[in-house]
Amino acid sequence: MSSVRGMLLLWLLPGFAVICFLGGVTLYQSEKARMEVDLKSELGELSVVGRNALIPVRPRGPRPPRILDVDGQEEADPLSLILAAFSDRDSGKYFQQWNEDGDVMRRSNSLRGRNLSIPEADSRASEEYEEFLDDGERVFSRKVRMGPRYDPERGTVVFAISCGDLDEQLELFGRKLVGGGVVCCFALSGLLVIASRFALKPVEEIGRRASKLSADSLHERFRVDVLPMELRPIANRLNDLMNRLEDSFVRERRFSSDLAHEIRTPLASILSMAEVAAKWPDDQSVEGFEEIANVAKKMKSTVNSLLMLARLEGKVGQPERELIGLKGIVSESLRLREALIDERSLKLSVEADEEVEVLADPVLMDSIVSNLLGNALLYAPSGTLVRIIIGGEGVLLRVLNDAPDLNEDDVQVMFDRLWRHDKARSDDSHVGLGLSIAKRCAEVLDLSLKASLVDGVLEMQLSG
Repeated sequence: MSSVRGMLLLWLLPGFAVICFLGGVTLYQSEKARMEVDLKSELGELSVVGRNALIPVRPRGPRPPRILDVDGQEEADPLSLILAAFSDRDSGKYFQQWNEDGDVMRRSNSLRGRNLSIPEADSRASEEYEEFLDDGERVFSRKVRMGPRYDPERGTVVFAISCGDLDEQLELFGRKLVGGGVVCCFALSGLLVIASRFALKPVEEIGRRASKLSADSLHERFRVDVLPMELRPIANRLNDLMNRLEDSFVRERRFSSDLAHEIRTPLASILSMAEVAAKWPDDQSVEGFEEIANVAKKMKSTVNSLLMLARLEGKVGQPERELIGLKGIVSESLRLREALIDERSLKLSVEADEEVEVLADPVLMDSIVSNLLGNALLYAPSGTLVRIIIGGEGVLLRVLNDAPDLNEDDVQVMFDRLWRHDKARSDDSHVGLGLSIAKRCAEVLDLSLKASLVDGVLEMQLSG
């Protein structure tokens, strides 16, 4: 994957080039328009002066002979002053005149045998246009139509001015713009590399600190206040991840400790009875072997529950689902626990106005219901009421029972593996995995299982 610097250069450098190109074109066109306006203004002044010079002065005496012929030979004439401006062959200022028949009457020496284009004969208004001489030189021309009060033989006059200097200046200006644009792109690229190097230092610092994280340093957190605004969400997410990891490691350590405690006690009991049996084999009774069998069954139950929880936590993909009625599952689970209900003199209240059906895996749903009901029936105080509410607004199942010995801290951790309330540890028939299994089954089925404690009443709520 490309680096951030490379991606910035890949996206921004063409953008810089486009911006420089558009800016250069805009400047070039603006300068070109300005220079052309100046040149046309000069041409307009030249044509006005030339036209005024061509207005014949009507002497009272005989009219003097003409001075210029069609070949532009200079002779003594009042027009010599204005025509002298067009005599320099390199002046870039041109003049050509036609009579009413379209025949050339005179032209400036600066044309050097070339010709300007003949304007339309029926046009009387002065106008400017662009044309090219015979050798390809670009010029701006202005046509001047002599009015009827002038000598008819003067006809149409065209004044022109060369665009050579303008084109040279524009070419030089264009080269400067191109060179400046290239230099600007390279300069911006260099600045971008330098700026990105400094701007990405916080990212590198986050990566450096993250590389040093381990199980022993999960208590550390990234400082958010010193980071740029763009990196703060990343740091916040990393801190949240570290919080979850730290909690997970704490639970794993607690689980390892609890598991060692659960296994150590029955193993010590088995070891003790085995040593007694080895020393006094003739004194062993059936009760002793039955006690060993009970301890082994408890250890087997613990191992099976842990294996089931491991399978659930590693479950990938969607479970097989079918439409299940919750009333039937609840009724069957209560039927299997009738002896426990009678033994503890519990009162039951099953509330269900109508059948509630859920699309779920039957085995997983039965495990959820069985563990929730079993937990309530086992740990509710003797002779108290256990309420089971099936259905409700957005809720599938609610199980409520008195829990005077629990507090809010217990509610936060009761879904952890091997968790049991301190007073319940004397009961060796349960290992504290039922609620963990129920929680994981609910997650696999995309359901929500939550616990809450209000006024000493514990409520387990399963919702979809």
